[in-house]
Amino acid sequence: MKNKKYNIVNPDITLSNVEAWILTYLLQYLDYTSGVLKHPNGFNLTLEDIMCETDLKHSHTYNIIKKLCDKGIIAKCKTEGNKYIVVNPYIFMKGRRVNNTLIDLFKETQWAHIFKTKGDCDEEF
Repeated sequence: MKNKKYNIVNPDITLSNVEAWILTYLLQYLDYTSGVLKHPNGFNLTLEDIMCETDLKHSHTYNIIKKLCDKGIIAKCKTEGNKYIVVNPYIFMKGRRVNNTLIDLFKETQWAHIFKTKGDCDEEF
């Protein structure tokens, strides 16, 4: 099977099969109130969790996560020693209440610019 590329909204941004697969896998952990990827018990999802649950090697997992970060889809964050992964609210959040810190983190991504061109940004946030 060829490595198919998926175009998401922007013709400059494509996802490989494995990137799309990992992204789909990650979304089950999305906490819509915070944008953080968390287990049902409230603990943050880690790279180690992703490796264990997907059976991918460390270097492969790291590279996929890095590519998703580079494409502005997710971000790795660290505050007060806690590491966590957040998703771009311009792509995956729902509702009118979105964390302003999350908005600021992703405001320069192409996803924010696409969202703003629709004229919805100021009304929603």
